[in-house]
Amino acid sequence: MYILGAPEDADPATLRPTSEWKLSARSIRAFEQREHAIAAAREELATLSDDELRARAADELEGESLPDAATMTRDEMLDLLAAPYGGDPVLEVIYPGADDPTA
Repeated sequence: MYILGAPEDADPATLRPTSEWKLSARSIRAFEQREHAIAAAREELATLSDDELRARAADELEGESLPDAATMTRDEMLDLLAAPYGGDPVLEVIYPGADDPTA
């Protein structure tokens, strides 16, 4: 997580963002793009049969004890398989009272 707009004299190690701190415009855009990519991947994966989904989920979960692909619902398998398409957006928050430099 990155804190944008903090005063120069603030020690980054002591700053503790709360839920009241706003996300940067860049982070909001990245999360929106992530949701769009996941939705598109789910839509494409939804064309697969249950057996094909289960096989892909089992491959994805190989070596893990839980969850078990054989017991997953179709929706859970779609979530599992589509999640990597969204990437991992960088989380940036704006220090209270500061302007968002990414707007």
